[in-house]
Amino acid sequence: MSALLFELMKDSKRSDRNLAKILRVSQPTVTRRRKKLEEMGVIKEYTLMPDWTQLGIEIMAITLLNMSREPSEEDEAYEWIRRNPNIVFASRGQGAGANTTLISLHENYTSFSEFISQLRRIWHKYVQNMRSFLVSTKAKPIKEFSFRHLEKMKTT
Repeated sequence: MSALLFELMKDSKRSDRNLAKILRVSQPTVTRRRKKLEEMGVIKEYTLMPDWTQLGIEIMAITLLNMSREPSEEDEAYEWIRRNPNIVFASRGQGAGANTTLISLHENYTSFSEFISQLRRIWHKYVQNMRSFLVSTKAKPIKEFSFRHLEKMKTT
């Protein structure tokens, strides 16, 4: 099943017929395996990776927070993160003097600045320290963000 998963990570819009040809199995086998991966929760969603600059997004921000205490799940701070369309990922973690990270997308620096002001206002009770690393979507990356590279990763 991992071969199918890696093929889907390279391009999830391909048909089961096309995937069957690549994997040298029957189309019903691919359909059955795909359905099984979905049922197991291995495949959470099918999505695409757009060119952010074409969509008017100039900044990707990685914001590290050092939380002094954890808000409750019902707190407005968590609700703000869940509702905020700019935030594409948020999680607890550890390292670089932080225990929480946010990855967000912004049209420009003004948009990012407004985002940070709201974040500070809503999270001020919980955050000891906040730092952001800004990435220009217009800059040529060293390596494009993509899951298609995972095929080459060794898994045990």
